[in-house]
Amino acid sequence: ADKNQIVGEARLIRAWAYRHLVNLYGPVPLSLTESSGVKTDYERASVSDIRNEMEADWLFAEANLKDAPLTQGRASKVVAEHYLSELYLEMGQYQKAKDMALAVINNPKYKLITVRYGVNKANPGTPFTDMFLDGNSNIEEGNTEVLWIMPNEYLSTGSETNLERRWWVNRYSDITVGGKKPITYSQANGGRGLGRFAVTKYAFSLYQTGDDRGGSFAWRFSYQMNNSKSLPTGSKANATCTSPGYTGGTLNDFVNLSIDCDEPLPTATYKQNWPSTRKWDNAPNDINDVQNTSTANDQIYIRLGETYLFLAEAQLGLKDLNGAATTLTTLRARSKASLVTAAQVNTDFILDERSRELITEEPRRYALRRAHKWFDRTKLYNKYSGQLIAQRDTLLPIPQNVINANLSKPMANNPGYN
Repeated sequence: ADKNQIVGEARLIRAWAYRHLVNLYGPVPLSLTESSGVKTDYERASVSDIRNEMEADWLFAEANLKDAPLTQGRASKVVAEHYLSELYLEMGQYQKAKDMALAVINNPKYKLITVRYGVNKANPGTPFTDMFLDGNSNIEEGNTEVLWIMPNEYLSTGSETNLERRWWVNRYSDITVGGKKPITYSQANGGRGLGRFAVTKYAFSLYQTGDDRGGSFAWRFSYQMNNSKSLPTGSKANATCTSPGYTGGTLNDFVNLSIDCDEPLPTATYKQNWPSTRKWDNAPNDINDVQNTSTANDQIYIRLGETYLFLAEAQLGLKDLNGAATTLTTLRARSKASLVTAAQVNTDFILDERSRELITEEPRRYALRRAHKWFDRTKLYNKYSGQLIAQRDTLLPIPQNVINANLSKPMANNPGYN
């Protein structure tokens, strides 16, 4: 039993690695035995052959892993079932996708978070946003929704850190109002971000008024003035993208941001004024280390909310629109979003719902490619990269050093990259 547990975890990770490779590069070499020596004649296996091996790996893991992880950060049975549901969607096997999603959803150890809990329970917040707070990520901390966690530790030998804040939280210390820069990196403002990525205007437009996932506990629409040496005077009532709103010139007053324009391009002088997600703007692990762009907060890697979205997608594939509407309504209800009707359910609605629920969490490209919508939706909704892409970019190029190292057998690149 112990051997099968270990082999099951290893096979789960192997299939997980091929999940990324196939979604990014398409056909890749399929290696199922331990390598030794030098090999220079790799061949790219078909996507269908790779998926068959992924299925076998995850089915073995499902049969041999426990319902809950043995230790924090290790995978469990439900991780295999979650990924099998996704895999069957990619293979067009919708009944199997539905069955695997339901296996996770019906597991009594896991449920959607619908009530406040954890470290911030006594303060204002929402059930949805509670799970992203440091100290609320793990099963042991009351998170019934997390299926797989990536543990991190602060300044601990062998530990890792979470870079999401570095990527997604804006450089709010560059925000200027009244000719002053009144905001510095602080615990109250969520720590230091570098603003490598930004959310599109379209993504913001998807939230209804009252949907907790689009509210002020989920997004930073304002920052506290905390720089006593650079406080503005006067006030500006109406915020715009180029000119944030503010009142007074007193410490702890707020600077208010706006999404009244398209998302700013990387060259825009006002890009720091764009709101950013609060999923990753956790307070620094050390209040004296606010310059650190990384955090050691444990990261939710996959969670039950996405499993519900897999179920809805499978039900759509089975033409069970009423069932899909019920599934989506169940997920949306915990964030106080409106009910979904069968008439609303289609591929684009589910993709929009994935954005509302999983923005900055999911590898968005994978879901868009599965729906054959990556190119069209990126062109339509992304005002920056959407203007730069071509059809060939649906897959990434095989790295040239991989092609060069395959000395004994030519390896073709993906279409459009030769």
